[in-house]
This record gives sequence, C-alpha cells and structure tokens, in this order.
Amino acid sequence: MTEMQYTRLGSTGLEVSRLCLGCMNFGSGSEWMMNDRDASLDLLHEAMDAGINFLDITRTRRVLVGSQT
Repeated sequence: MTEMQYTRLGSTGLEVSRLCLGCMNFGSGSEWMMNDRDASLDLLHEAMDAGINFLDITRTRRVLVGSQT
C-alpha cells in the first residue's frame, strides 16, 4: 500500500491528507444516503486507518457560498 501524502492547509500550519473523505452521504433523509450507522463508521475508520484526516462534512456548498445569479 502507498503511504498517505499530506500537504499544508493554506497558512494554518495544519497538515491534511491529499485525499479527502466526502461525508455528505452519511446519515439519513434521502434514498441515496448511507443510512446504516455501522457501515458509515466502518468506512470512516478505514479512511482514518489509511491516513485520511481531511473530511468534507459540508451538507451543501450552496448554503455556505450562496448562488450567483
């Protein structure tokens, strides 16, 4: 297995993995979401074991950055 690569996050000094785990589909509320809590935790633990420490937990970017019209 290849070792995880890390990079600095802007000028924060934080070292984050170059791979990010998108977590938008964890939880419930839609048919395309992973509703199984144990499966979600298993996937999260596998990612952490692989060295991923960068998680995208934003449910939707539109809420944060708005929309341009």
